[in-house]
Amino acid sequence: MKKILILVFCPIVAMGQIQPDKVKHFVAGAVIGGTTQFLTYKATGNKNTAFLVGFGVGALAGVAKEVYDKKTGKGVPSTADAVYTSAGALSVGFTLRFTLK
Repeated sequence: MKKILILVFCPIVAMGQIQPDKVKHFVAGAVIGGTTQFLTYKATGNKNTAFLVGFGVGALAGVAKEVYDKKTGKGVPSTADAVYTSAGALSVGFTLRFTLK
């Protein structure tokens, strides 16, 4: 039980130390990757394919956003932002990988 509480509360405490912009990128990656993974799984029934497609689309969205920022000058491109977006897609991807039936 103690290990479960540590696993649940450590990320919550850590989020207080992370810039709000990075949290938004993480959540965006989680939503994009999770939604894509779920829809891919419903279409194919294959957990591995769904995981790879969901993570790939989430990571691609993060990279595309930073390329867009650089090309248009409307934002400041940041490798860290792309990494946080990808991390969100990856974390939800692992969760769904083991929970989808």
